[in-house]
Amino acid sequence: ASQFSTPFVNLGLVAENASSLLAPRIMGGVRAFEMLALAERFDAERAREAGVINAVVEPDKLEAHVIEIAQRLAAKPQQALRRTKALLKGDSAEVHAVSRSESEIFAERLGSDEAREAFMAFMAR
Repeated sequence: ASQFSTPFVNLGLVAENASSLLAPRIMGGVRAFEMLALAERFDAERAREAGVINAVVEPDKLEAHVIEIAQRLAAKPQQALRRTKALLKGDSAEVHAVSRSESEIFAERLGSDEAREAFMAFMAR
């Protein structure tokens, strides 16, 4: 069974790749904070409920499911599909700005005593 986690805080770090912007948009601020701050493992059903994934599919049915979705998408008017996807993504400048900010803080945190201690504790397990 699939397991997910966001261990940044446990490692003395912060979220990266604009997840501090995108996670609240996807799942709401309260749930995003819970997942990012508590860093507890969660299963595929919880990920689906949070909007992180679309569906939970049994491993033996995954390939057929993916092919079926790909075929449905391939049958759509492609320019309309591309434009819809671009509209849904919104302004990429905001995502890039947040990602850069996270990267700066992430780099600072990597050199912190707190992160060093967290990494040492993790390696000791």
